[in-house]
Amino acid sequence: MDEAKRLHMVDGDFVWIWIDTSAAVSANLNSSKQHIDNDAVEMITETREKRSKPGPFRSFESNSTFVRNKRRRFVFFHDDFVNKRHPLPSSSPASTSYFPHSNYSLPPLPVGLLAVKALPMKIDKHFVRATMRMVFESMRKTYLRYCNSNHPASESCFKSSSVFSETNFTQLLFREMRHVTHEALSGRKNESSLVTRFQILNLVPSSPLQTSNISESTSWRPVGEIIGHSDVRLETIVWPGGELVPASTTKGARSIFRVVTALAPPFVMEGELDEDGQCLRGLECHRLLTSGKDNLTLVFNEMEKFEDDEEEVDKLTRAREIWSFGRSNVFHHSRYRYRTNCCYGLSMDLLENIAQELEFDFHLYIVADGLFGSKVRENQKDKWSGVVGDLATGTAHMSFAALSVSSTRSEVIDYTVPYFYSGVSFLAAPKHTTDIPLLAFLLPFSFELWIAIFTSLHVTAVAVAIYEWHSPFGLNPWGRQRSKNFTMASALWAMWGLLCGHLVQYKAPKSWPNKFLINVWGGFSVIFVASYTANIAALIAGLFFVSGVGDQNDRSLLSQRVATAKASAAEYYIHRTNQLLWEHMQRFKVNTVAEGVQKLKNGSLDILILAYVGKMKS
Repeated sequence: MDEAKRLHMVDGDFVWIWIDTSAAVSANLNSSKQHIDNDAVEMITETREKRSKPGPFRSFESNSTFVRNKRRRFVFFHDDFVNKRHPLPSSSPASTSYFPHSNYSLPPLPVGLLAVKALPMKIDKHFVRATMRMVFESMRKTYLRYCNSNHPASESCFKSSSVFSETNFTQLLFREMRHVTHEALSGRKNESSLVTRFQILNLVPSSPLQTSNISESTSWRPVGEIIGHSDVRLETIVWPGGELVPASTTKGARSIFRVVTALAPPFVMEGELDEDGQCLRGLECHRLLTSGKDNLTLVFNEMEKFEDDEEEVDKLTRAREIWSFGRSNVFHHSRYRYRTNCCYGLSMDLLENIAQELEFDFHLYIVADGLFGSKVRENQKDKWSGVVGDLATGTAHMSFAALSVSSTRSEVIDYTVPYFYSGVSFLAAPKHTTDIPLLAFLLPFSFELWIAIFTSLHVTAVAVAIYEWHSPFGLNPWGRQRSKNFTMASALWAMWGLLCGHLVQYKAPKSWPNKFLINVWGGFSVIFVASYTANIAALIAGLFFVSGVGDQNDRSLLSQRVATAKASAAEYYIHRTNQLLWEHMQRFKVNTVAEGVQKLKNGSLDILILAYVGKMKS
C-alpha cells in the first residue's frame, strides 16, 4: 500500500479490485497459516524482489490485489491475511470476514475498492438432479466419441483390448467433464441451479462526510452481482477518491453521451428557439433526418465543428446568422440535415439535473420516427423501432423520456427505477348535439316498423267498422235507427285512442266480436307505448350524454371507432390482453397522441386509448 501511495495510485485514477480466491487456490491451509506469521516488512520486500526479477509470471497460493497501469503492471500479494479495520464478511455463517483472521493487520485500504466474492451454491434436489444429468451427459458423449474415434464399425468398443492402448478413456471423460462444468457454471446451459454467482462489494466510508482516499472507518457495501458469464448487475459505486464519478471525469475529461427522447407532454415538449438562437426554457434538442450510430456520430461532429467555426465570426454577423437559423433552424449546407429546437418538460429537467450532478455532457436528439418502440417484422427478422431501437442498436447511450416498462422491452434494454407510474385510460370527446331534427320523435323505431304499425291500425279499424255494421247488436245495425251510429271515423278514432294510451274519449262498439278485437288491439297498444317510451328515453340520453366504457373487454368497443398511439405501451397492453379489440383498432391507426386527440375533436374517432400518469413514487 505504501508503494501504491508513492506511485499516486490511490488518488482516483485506478479501480482497485479485491478477488477472493482463497477457497480455490489455497490447497495447504497449514502452510498458509505458518506463512502468515512472518514479518510484514519481509513479506512485502520479498514480493517486490520477486516482482523485479525477469522471467515468467509465477502463481502463488494466496489472495492478490491486481492493479494495472498504462505503462507498468503492479501486483501486490497478500497471503491469506485480513485487515482488521476492513473485515469482509465470510461465506461461512460462523465467520465475519472473507478471509481467515490472523494477528497481522495491513495498512488501511483505499476507499473505492471493489471486492468480488463467489457466493455459495444452494444444495437442494434441483442441484443434485442437474449434477447427475451433467455427469450422465458427459459419460454418454465421451463413450460415443471414444467408440467413434477408435472403432467406428465395431459393435462394441470394449471387446478389443487394443482399444485402451489407442485412447485413454479417462482423459476423454476428464476433458468432457471439464467442458460441461464450465458451460454449466457460466450459464450457457439451461441449468439455473448450477450457474455460479459472485457478489460485488464496494469499500465506502462509514460516514458520508469523509472525503479522504484512505479512511480509518470504512465498511463494505453490496453494490451488485455477477451471474454466469454475461449477466452483471451493478448499482452506483463510490470511486477511488470518495466520489460518485471517476476522478478523470472531475479533472476536465467530461464524457459525452447521446441521449434520445420522444415527445410526450408533459414529460417532453418541443418549442422554438428565440431570436438569439437560445432556449429560454429547456435544453437544445435536434430533429435528425437520419439514423444509425455512425451517421449520428458524423452529425454531432459536424455540429461541434460548426459551433467552433461560428465563434470566429463577427458578433454582428453571428447574431444575424443565428437569427436566420432561429427561423428555419435547418443547416442547409450540412450533409445530414437536422433542425435544432428546444425540449422542455419533466424528463428534460431530470436530465439536466443528473448531467450536472454526475458531470457529463450530452447530445440530445428526438428519435427519427417519433415512436417509443415496438418489435416489428422486417426482412424475416425482428427489429425494434423508435427509442428502444436506438438503444438496442447502440445508436443512443441512454434515453430520458416517458418510456413505459414492459416485459418485451426489458429483454433488450435496462431500466432505471420508475419515477412515475402510469396506467391505461380511455379518452372520449363529449358529444355536444345542439341541433335536434324535427322528426326526432320518429327515431325510436325504424321506418319499416312505423309503416307496419300504421298499416295494422287502419286494417283493424276497417275490421271493427264492418263487424259493427253487420252485427244485430251493434250501434248501427241494418234496419234500425239509433241516436249513436258507429261509422268508419268512429273506428279510426277508437284505434288511435287506444294506441295513444286511451287519452281521448271514443265510441265503444257493442258487438261481441268487436269487444274481443278491441281488447287485442289494446294489449298491442300497451306494448307499443312501453317500447316507445324506453327508446325515446335512451335516445335523449344518447344525444346529451356519453356512455362510459368499463374496461378493454367491453364488447361495445367493437362497434365504435377506437384507436391508440402507434408503438405505445397502451397498444402493447391491448395487443396482449384483447387480441380481437387490437385487430379492430388497426383500422383507425394514429401515430401520436396529439394526432389521436385531434381526431377526437373533429369526430373521426370515438375513443382514444392512452396511458395516463399515476401517482409519483415518493
